[in-house]
Amino acid sequence: MARGASSPRRALENGLKALALRRRLLALNPGDAKARANLEDSVWATGGRYATLGDFQRAGELYQEHLRMCEQALQRADTAEERYHLGTSLTSNGSMERELGHYDAALRYHRRGLEVREALLKADPASNRARRAVGISHEFIGYTHSSQRNFLEAADEHRQALVLFEPIARADRNNAGMQRLTGAAQENLCESLALGGEVNQSLSHCEAAVAIYRAMAAADPKDLQAREDLASGESTLSIALDLSHAPQAAL
Repeated sequence: MARGASSPRRALENGLKALALRRRLLALNPGDAKARANLEDSVWATGGRYATLGDFQRAGELYQEHLRMCEQALQRADTAEERYHLGTSLTSNGSMERELGHYDAALRYHRRGLEVREALLKADPASNRARRAVGISHEFIGYTHSSQRNFLEAADEHRQALVLFEPIARADRNNAGMQRLTGAAQENLCESLALGGEVNQSLSHCEAAVAIYRAMAAADPKDLQAREDLASGESTLSIALDLSHAPQAAL
């Protein structure tokens, strides 16, 4: 267990130390599959820590390295697990391109990631893991469309994500991760429809998101993320109500 990572900056410092150690271990043992997998994990995790601190350029460089590693791993062994890793890497790269304002490049990465994940779902239609991964790809494509102010296209993507998430969340009410993903998809769909001019269609999705977040906050009063999600949902609902010209309800 990592110790002392009480802040994003400290977490990055520790992550960089782990990354350097793992680079040396692989250099000493180039044929060691476990050392290679550990390095791959460190590269991706360190990219995420740079992204948390807003250093998207450095995060993008590490995510590019991670993508090359995933592609090489897939050449060595074409397995479902390696394809899941590739989908994650493509999504991470797309996220960084969006943060840098490179929206066309972001969409190319996200659509490649979606293609990889849809193939996994086609190969195993009963897999909730694959359904979740495909839904996440649709969410990130939606975020990119929103950044381009193509709100109704974004809404289509969030709607597709919701169709994938909802059955999993309904089947397992105790799965906090799936409840949160479903709530986020509802909120994202509400926001995209409202900003795209389809305000009347948006409100039920905001209300559904708030209901999910409120249930999560009630289930675990110490869950600060659930409370932040609830605040976000209430804020988005307020915006949608305001756009629907119902200011009193927005208060």
